[in-house]
Amino acid sequence: MKRPKLKYRATTPSALINFTEATLDLKLLLEAHAELLISESDTNEAKDKDTVFLRSACLLLSSAWEKFIEDIILESIYFMVNNIDVSKLPVSLKKQIALCIKKDKNELSPWNLSGELWKTKIVEYVKDQINKLNTPKINNIKVIFNKLFDLDITTFWKWEYEVEPLSIASFTFDTISKLIDDFISFRGGIAHGNPSEFNSIMYILYLKNIIQKISSITYNKLADYLFEKTGLEPWEKIKYNPDWKPFLEKIE
Repeated sequence: MKRPKLKYRATTPSALINFTEATLDLKLLLEAHAELLISESDTNEAKDKDTVFLRSACLLLSSAWEKFIEDIILESIYFMVNNIDVSKLPVSLKKQIALCIKKDKNELSPWNLSGELWKTKIVEYVKDQINKLNTPKINNIKVIFNKLFDLDITTFWKWEYEVEPLSIASFTFDTISKLIDDFISFRGGIAHGNPSEFNSIMYILYLKNIIQKISSITYNKLADYLFEKTGLEPWEKIKYNPDWKPFLEKIE
């Protein structure tokens, strides 16, 4: 069990690098968990360790998801403000900045936007919004993307897959929303010492696949969005299974 060392292109955003490295850590943790089950099965000690492994895996996965959302938002904003005219900024973002200025008691605050200072103001505002995100539940993500980009990224979180020949099923946004929100709530429960609910390693793997899937979709859709805004490609899009077949029926 050795951690692989991946090579990234110079243009690869840190959001993708951090997320990929976190999933590698999770893979190692799950492999160690499997070795434990093989070596110490049916013992009380194994059961205690099993709980610790599963909780650790949940915390690692949820942290990776939260970090990805924060990183990809900030990197997208950096790219946009450095490659766009202020007049082409998303209307929703301009409204938020205007509202901040109206609330500012400093009568000279509009001058803080002169020259290139508007870029600094936007980045400061976005960082503040990210800090207020609190938990990466679906509605929170939906709100911040709408506010900053005029984009409902969650509308892309759905896909179809083949159940059997000539039979197509849908993996819906509602399904994803409930799975992610329940998982994040459970993560919060771990932090407060509540007993484990997701006690199946298969369920952790299932959630990992879903989060990797929607992270890939988000990453590529933002690349399209930024290209449309700036005429420049922010990063090379990644390949993922467009019709990934969930195995929910196997989860107990």
